[in-house]
Amino acid sequence: MITISQEAREYILRKGGAVHLFEAGPVSMCCGQVDLGPSVQLGEPKNVEAYKLQEMAGIKLYLPFGFYTNNEVTINLRITFGVKSLYLQGWKLL
Repeated sequence: MITISQEAREYILRKGGAVHLFEAGPVSMCCGQVDLGPSVQLGEPKNVEAYKLQEMAGIKLYLPFGFYTNNEVTINLRITFGVKSLYLQGWKLL
């Protein structure tokens, strides 16, 4: 299940009201591959047909088809040196 924190919701609404999860896929490293998990990006995805639209608290949330998590995850807002960004809190690989 995905939830959106109040701070993230306010930020997303100010920035147009839509976000999508982006799955980068596995990254090759010296000893194999690692999947770093999805990231949260503002706006609609470029290839909307590859996503399922879900409305949450006035936000358009685009999830990749096949996206699944059995953990409670939250879209949260992070502020680092005054720069705001969204991230997925609670994501676990297993």
